[in-house]
Amino acid sequence: MNLYRPSNGIEGIEFIEHWCGRCKHDEAFRNDDGDSCPIVAATFCYEVSDPGYPQEWQYNDSGIPVCTAFEEIGSPDKRDENAAIRDLFSENGK
Repeated sequence: MNLYRPSNGIEGIEFIEHWCGRCKHDEAFRNDDGDSCPIVAATFCYEVSDPGYPQEWQYNDSGIPVCTAFEEIGSPDKRDENAAIRDLFSENGK
C-alpha cells in the first residue's frame, strides 16, 4: 500500500474538499456540530512514515489519491448494511 500525503497546502485543500467535503464522517465538523473526522486530524499530526498516519489516505491502483473510509453523505451507513445482513442470517432475527 502506498500512502498518500498532499505535497502542499493547495493539494491538501483540494483533496479535503473533494473527499471530506462530501463525506459523512466529517459532516458534523463542517456543520459546526462536532469534531472533525479523526483521519483528517491525524494527517496533520503525523508524518506519512509514522505508524499513526492514517492508512485510509492512499493511492488506488490507478495512482489516484483516495480515502478508503469515504462514505458519501446520504448513502446508507456501512455499519447499518452489515447489521441488516447479520440480522438476515442470524437465528431468531437477533
